[in-house]
Amino acid sequence: MTIRPIRYRVLLALFTTLLFVGCSSTSSTVITPFARGDQTVLSGVVQTGNTDSKRGLADAKVNLYLATGTGDPIPLSSAVSGPNGAFLLDVPKPDTNGILVASASLPNGVELFAIIGPSLPHFVTINELTTVAGAYAGAQLIHDGVLQGGLLPIQIAAGMNANLVDVSTGTHSSVILEGPNADQTNTLRSTRNLANLLAGCVNDPTGNCPRLFELTTPINGPAPTNTIEALLNLARRPAHNVAEIYQQSQIVEPYQPTLDSQPDAWTLAVKVNDTGSPDFPWGGSANTVFDNKGYAWINNNTVQCTTQSTNNIVVLKPDGSPSDGTNGTPKSPIIGGGILGTGFGIARNPSDGHIWVGNFGWGGLFPGPAPGGNGNGSVSELLPDGTPVSGPNGHDGGTNRVQGLIVDPSGNIWTANVGNNKIVVFLDGDPTRTVEAPLECHPFGFAFAPDGTVWATTAGRGLPTIGDPCTTPTSVTHWRLTDNDTLELLSTTVLGADLKGLDIDSEGFVWVSSGGDSKVYRLDPSGNIVGTFQDGGILGPWDVRIDARDNVWVANFGLQVGPPNNIYDKARISVLAGPNSPSGLPVGAPLSPPTGFTLPSAGEPVRLSDGTRLDESGFNQPTFTPLMRQVSIVPDRAGNVWVSNNWKPNYTTNLVENPGGDGMVIFIGLAAPTEPGRTQ
Repeated sequence: MTIRPIRYRVLLALFTTLLFVGCSSTSSTVITPFARGDQTVLSGVVQTGNTDSKRGLADAKVNLYLATGTGDPIPLSSAVSGPNGAFLLDVPKPDTNGILVASASLPNGVELFAIIGPSLPHFVTINELTTVAGAYAGAQLIHDGVLQGGLLPIQIAAGMNANLVDVSTGTHSSVILEGPNADQTNTLRSTRNLANLLAGCVNDPTGNCPRLFELTTPINGPAPTNTIEALLNLARRPAHNVAEIYQQSQIVEPYQPTLDSQPDAWTLAVKVNDTGSPDFPWGGSANTVFDNKGYAWINNNTVQCTTQSTNNIVVLKPDGSPSDGTNGTPKSPIIGGGILGTGFGIARNPSDGHIWVGNFGWGGLFPGPAPGGNGNGSVSELLPDGTPVSGPNGHDGGTNRVQGLIVDPSGNIWTANVGNNKIVVFLDGDPTRTVEAPLECHPFGFAFAPDGTVWATTAGRGLPTIGDPCTTPTSVTHWRLTDNDTLELLSTTVLGADLKGLDIDSEGFVWVSSGGDSKVYRLDPSGNIVGTFQDGGILGPWDVRIDARDNVWVANFGLQVGPPNNIYDKARISVLAGPNSPSGLPVGAPLSPPTGFTLPSAGEPVRLSDGTRLDESGFNQPTFTPLMRQVSIVPDRAGNVWVSNNWKPNYTTNLVENPGGDGMVIFIGLAAPTEPGRTQ
């Protein structure tokens, strides 16, 4: 069979730009870097299944491409697989750098591919599992048959692909085979079900491909014509036809073991919990900001299994592995500059790349000032390589127990101070030049509008302190910095609420999370409440973030209550349609199922990065909730959704013992690729 028309070949070839930084591989295959001007040989196999279940696929048209990140991909070599699926490619060494992909075309819409990366292995396997990994990793970057979005986004997507599969062997990567993944989450087994879904089509194209294409046809959209398009549709709409797809995945089962029951949706997520140092494990990941290399800077609340403030933040590479300090990048975790019990506040100044973090200072349950200064309320400033700019007690400038923090388009640093009920602004980032404004009751979150104005929330009783029980109703306020002073433009009271994270959509409407009444509010630019939303699995929302296609992502902390409802064992994230959502649904309509998007265990308890079982609140009380209480949800440039595991499931007991959750969960290819710092 000839390969598909050129436009589809471009789609497959542009996948070659994907690989950036993958995690460790299970393969022992020697990697051969390109040496320009030379030629080498690539051998491989097109097969269905892997390990003991594999069977070679003959007469597949195999193509190898190089993509440079701009322009059309460069075809390098082609071949037809032999009777046992084997192929051999003579690969010329191009005069330009790029990323490799191998694709395989068979009759009846069977298309498989494998993202290889920047270097040529001695062997590559193309099968259903490599196709599942590539389709999910690139799900949000393919438009009109072409992978788009720039070099960095597709590099980030490749790192997620490498987290799922080893393309040399066609088996799972060690990242997904080992903790904190493996059977501590259901992703490993879900990928096998999805690979089996394709295997049914590969092994009986006329009998099973039509059903696969039917089940993965979008509502009011065209049916897919090949297996890659089918997987892309499923990755983009993972709650569609869940039960029917689960049944279809059981017709042929070369990949084992699989899910014991159907999932809530066909999402794939990778959990990461290595901070870069065994001495500083996660103890409540909080808010996240991405730098210009796609690295994630993440606040960390407490020392694991205590309520004591931790003195570090964590920096992860785009694939979720710890930043290692090479090539001018930070070495994770970062200590110094006054970092102490960071909370919700973290931002990046795009003009100089400096990272700013707010030190809430958790201390014990209700800490006082730290020795030597106001250590529970300062702001820390870091260079792009992680070197502290601020001193050992951080920048003060009148701050006190900082939560929200943003850098506005003019470079002013806005801080929300729970400890003194004030907004404090560092003019031009200078902590010695500040202006402030009172804001009762526990100022918490910030977002800036395109006109440079700033919207703020108050948390009210949702963030209590002994000295300030806070009786004032929560509010959303709108501010402008004028002549080096703060001017309040409007204030909207929201009764019965507990307002925290907020964001602004493309029409200038403000979306606000409210844990107190489990709602997400939408306010117009004049501050009027024009929408209240509770569907899609929303439960105790803490943060909202709007992606580049105006879909509204919600981090759910769950209810903060006593027994018997204090255990949050069905953690989920939610998503609502915004004003320009590609779903075409009305504003606020749920895009996640009633369960939300979950990440349940496949039967194994959660373990920390050192292998210690994470008991929930006492000895011999294991946790089976890999996705926990969340306070932050941020899409990256490739559409991966980074979610903070901030707090353990048992709210009441853990409040005074060991609240800090474990690691981060990254849902692969689920949101629109989004540039950081758009409104926060």
